[in-house]
Amino acid sequence: MLAQRGVALISVMLVVAVATIAAVSMASRQYVDIRRSSNIAENDQAYLFALGVESWAQKILVKDLTESEIDSLGEDWAMILPPLAVEGATISGRIEDQTGRLNLNNLIKEGKASTADVALMKRLFEAVGIDAALVSAIVDWIDADEIAIFPGGAEDDVYLAKVPSYRTPNTMMMSVSELLLINGFDRKTFTMLSPYLTALPKRTIVNINTAAAPVLMALVDGLNRDEAEQLLNDRGDDGFENIEVFKKHNFVEKYYADPGSNQALDQNGGSAIKLDNKTIGISSNYFMLQATSSFGRAEYQMRSLVERKKQGVNVIFRTQEAF
Repeated sequence: MLAQRGVALISVMLVVAVATIAAVSMASRQYVDIRRSSNIAENDQAYLFALGVESWAQKILVKDLTESEIDSLGEDWAMILPPLAVEGATISGRIEDQTGRLNLNNLIKEGKASTADVALMKRLFEAVGIDAALVSAIVDWIDADEIAIFPGGAEDDVYLAKVPSYRTPNTMMMSVSELLLINGFDRKTFTMLSPYLTALPKRTIVNINTAAAPVLMALVDGLNRDEAEQLLNDRGDDGFENIEVFKKHNFVEKYYADPGSNQALDQNGGSAIKLDNKTIGISSNYFMLQATSSFGRAEYQMRSLVERKKQGVNVIFRTQEAF
């Protein structure tokens, strides 16, 4: 009888232990589900706030287009939106002009390498301190043929030998980050170059009112770093009124052979690039909108490439990252 009671007691203890484990497991699962639902809701809220920053930036760009024919770094669109508390969230943002950079897709014109744009890109590489031969690898990445340019070029045979293997896209670049896939480029090279490059869906001019010193050094062959920095100082926040004012600047005329013909010379006395309204300008059509938002435990970052037209602002693509 005593033994039977002992067995019954052990059985009861086992049942209680199993019930306790089941209850704890159910409670833990419920907590995880609640936390997961909360995270999803907070991420969604942070995303919506980031979209709100994008909408604000679009309105700023549209307003600017109606008020000014010049895009310079002294205008409202170029101001950084500092962290701002709004309805339980924190938002911040900024707008960066992409037309003040060299467009990687300009390297190809009518299906072939553009000699003038290749020379322009090589001067940018030299201004930043990077081997200009790497420009050939970018051209091979975009052009339609399978013939590697010498020196520095790379076609499918190079990329198929990598692990993992891949091919050249042979089409326009969608993002500057593609440079990390191109033979000869690494994270350090990318970091040095990315502030001065963009990848836009159309041929674009360079906005001399937002271009950085290395870009100006590429445009005006022979311009050194000190002269480029002085040119930036003289440009000021308001920018140049027109491209003629830019071309008449002492440091530009110094390396300009015949301003009347709009023809610049390279270091060897040959044709380099024409500084006219087909290559440079004082306004912009493409911008990168950067929005950051946080709501609860969620943080969200979004980058939107937009094209501004008279009809409004079109979003070309968005990249999103949630934390």
